[in-house]
Amino acid sequence: GFFHTCGVLTSGSAECWGSDHHGQSSPPSQTFDSVSSGGSHTCGITSSGSVACWGDDSIQSSPPSGMFDSVSAGFFHTCGVLTSGSVECWGDDSSGQSSPPSGVFESVSSGGSHTCGVLSSGSVECWGDDSSGQSNPPSGTFESVSAGSSHTCGVLTSGSVECWGYDYYGQSTPPSGMFDNVSSGESHTCGVLSSGSAKCWGSDASGQSDTPSGTFMSMSSGRSHTCGILTSNSVKCWGSNVDGQANPPDL
Repeated sequence: GFFHTCGVLTSGSAECWGSDHHGQSSPPSQTFDSVSSGGSHTCGITSSGSVACWGDDSIQSSPPSGMFDSVSAGFFHTCGVLTSGSVECWGDDSSGQSSPPSGVFESVSSGGSHTCGVLSSGSVECWGDDSSGQSNPPSGTFESVSAGSSHTCGVLTSGSVECWGYDYYGQSTPPSGMFDNVSSGESHTCGVLSSGSAKCWGSDASGQSDTPSGTFMSMSSGRSHTCGILTSNSVKCWGSNVDGQANPPDL
């Protein structure tokens, strides 16, 4: 998230650390399949398939009812993929980031003020702010996509990463290599190579791109910190830790 981090334990409960000024790091006692940290709110998919959110509700409002496969919290908005494959969004829509197109989606990712999703065909569709080209995806067949603050990156079926949008810090200039997954932050991007090692690019002002050693399964880039899940199921974080967002609990 922005100044907080959340994850799902193997027991299914959600654990959060970092800023909690709006309650975004105080999850309810429910069983979750997945969780996503936004600007100052967090949302997760419960074991029943419904969405539960906590934290600042001044803009993003409450989640709709329905059965969801996944959810993604952005800065002031949230989007999720329903079991039907359609996307539903709620919260701030000042740039059209909460007005998804029709279509059957495999996944969705909410960014600063734009949203991108992977359609069942493998193509990427984006909506919302495009002032830096972050909503203008290239053609190609994608496995996944991740919307950052003003840029977007995705993993192609070939395993290479393609990025578009704001690139002042190099966050949209990925290295060559075969990736399993990628995550776009505010001014940096990180991904897990097929070897399991982590690779980051872009701003490193707070050490968020100073990747540690280890074998990773997944990666999540925040505003100025990064966290990853190791194959041991433990979490390793690096970068800014002013609110404890890079200090995961010892579980």
